[in-house]
Amino acid sequence: MQKILESNSQNVNLPTIQMKNSQNLESTRCILCDDTGWIYHKERHSYSKCNCSKAQFAIEQLAATGLGTRAIKKSFKDFEPWNSKVKNMKDIATNYFLAFDTIKDEAGNSLALLGDSGAGKTHLLVALINNFVSKKKKKVVYMSYIDAITELKQNVLNGDIYQRIIRKYKNAEILVIDDLFKNGYTESDLRITSEIINHRYINNLPIMLSSEYLLKDLINIDKAIGGRIKEMSQNYLYEITGVENNYRMKNSCTIDFQVKK
Repeated sequence: MQKILESNSQNVNLPTIQMKNSQNLESTRCILCDDTGWIYHKERHSYSKCNCSKAQFAIEQLAATGLGTRAIKKSFKDFEPWNSKVKNMKDIATNYFLAFDTIKDEAGNSLALLGDSGAGKTHLLVALINNFVSKKKKKVVYMSYIDAITELKQNVLNGDIYQRIIRKYKNAEILVIDDLFKNGYTESDLRITSEIINHRYINNLPIMLSSEYLLKDLINIDKAIGGRIKEMSQNYLYEITGVENNYRMKNSCTIDFQVKK
């Protein structure tokens, strides 16, 4: 595990050109059309359709991911790291996006953000969804683990409905699994999860996932699932633990630290 974290820390130090590119991820408005979808040509007093990331295609694709309208608005720009560990996690996420075109056909084409609640893992996943859809025109499916597993188990005896639902997750161009094994797991949960992850592993389809479990915990829960996640995420697996990394607790942690000093 230590080797994995050391490898990831090294990946954070990217060349200057890549860090300049990462600034583009934090841009939220099109400089050509100001997010209207239309460019005004002053000399001709006419408009033309803008092909920017906020054009109708991107808007429709974001709606199709399964995210709520409030979540869709989350971006890298409004994710402000409050300490070095959280910053490293954000760097891993942005580096993954910037490297995706190079690694998308490789075994390590996935991302895993693991560890304590409140560190911003879901926010970063949503920011990635926004960028993949708007900047790379990828079709992304968002899978809220609790909701998806509940729906699948409710339809396990209805073959047609079950297959229709699970195919969406198995065959998505990019699948996002948020809060893997949240609130525990059953044998049925493991079987369904294994079906999805194994299919994507065999077909080299990328996954971006978050979980409050660390990698060693996931391996203890199910060696096959944990092993697949480790192999698929490789250099883009990041673990974060500690109350100081919890956004909801950061102010109280600062106060406690100052008092102890």
